[in-house]
Amino acid sequence: MRKIIDIAALSLAVCILVMVLFWPSPVLSFKCYRGDGVSCAQLGRDKLSRGDYEGARLALAKACEAGEKDSCFDLGALYDGEGNATQAGVFYAAACDKNVAVACHKLGNLYQRGRLSRDFVAAARHYVKACDLGYAKSCHNAGVVYFTGGFGLAADQAKAVSFFERGCDGGLVDSCYNAGIAYDKGLGAPQDRDQAEKLYTKSCELGYGDACNNLGYLYVSKGDLRGFSKGLGCVKKGCDAGNKKSCQLYEFMKNEILKK
Repeated sequence: MRKIIDIAALSLAVCILVMVLFWPSPVLSFKCYRGDGVSCAQLGRDKLSRGDYEGARLALAKACEAGEKDSCFDLGALYDGEGNATQAGVFYAAACDKNVAVACHKLGNLYQRGRLSRDFVAAARHYVKACDLGYAKSCHNAGVVYFTGGFGLAADQAKAVSFFERGCDGGLVDSCYNAGIAYDKGLGAPQDRDQAEKLYTKSCELGYGDACNNLGYLYVSKGDLRGFSKGLGCVKKGCDAGNKKSCQLYEFMKNEILKK
């Protein structure tokens, strides 16, 4: 009999341990019910991890209302993943108002892609805010919408280049590449091959094949054997990074050198 009681007690202890470790604390739920934002945020994340999306929405909404900015973003991302752009926009905006950079970026995406309304003015405004908050991807995207313009936004290539340079400073290879093209071709910036070379070099060193290709062209355009040889090395690096045009150009240039 005593053995049966011990087994029952052990089973009860295991159940309690499982509840403590893997179920949200009743105290947490009670605190959330009483309006404690931190508890609601924790409860919402717990419910998300368990696939209880309805419960997560309720808890995260209370957390957001209580001022938990990350919960506003989490709820926006939940609605976004479900394809509800309208509700995603509401909660991304709430998080963006609280200076959550990635929320501003996501809101910009919704406007740029037309999932709310196709509004490049709104997209640019949110990208610029996220960029100012240190989110490099938004600097790049601000550059893109200002470079192309449209959907209510006047094109401004000079402004676009300044954002590409900020994206490049944040380590984005495509921003370095785009800024390099601007200086190479004189688009939105004074034509400056030396500056283009620096930007292409940074992008190439970070593994962007197109930048290596363009850098190779720059060196070759100098018209001397040293530049040709240096350009060949850059083009090979682009080929090694998987750029097919670089591979074709590398074979052509290599053959030209061998002929000499």
